[in-house]
Amino acid sequence: MDAHIENNSETKDIEADYWDMVDNQSGPETLVEYAADVPTLQFGSGFGRKGQKEIDPRQVEYQEHPWNLNNLPSQFNSLMQFPRRSDISGINIPWLYVGMKYSTFCWHYEDLMLNSINYSHWGKPK
Repeated sequence: MDAHIENNSETKDIEADYWDMVDNQSGPETLVEYAADVPTLQFGSGFGRKGQKEIDPRQVEYQEHPWNLNNLPSQFNSLMQFPRRSDISGINIPWLYVGMKYSTFCWHYEDLMLNSINYSHWGKPK
């Protein structure tokens, strides 16, 4: 079974533990680390990027792919191609987010009320 869509008892147990901690502040003290808005031009991402000096061989096949988040703004008929006079981090340059077990990313309005596209590179489903 595909690990990205499995919904086994372990996943349900983790979700139950999470909500128990949030709702009841119960259980042992838990340190949860999370990184947000990591600039991909500086630190890279799970996708390769045109002009990238060092690239993981696993990224090469996705370097030119239209669904590579680095390439979306320049796709034909993309509205994001118009602010290309400048690179705007988080708008037409993707950000990287790294979370561990029990990390939370709240629902919110995106900058300028734009749509958002997310891609989970590794790990369990979001």
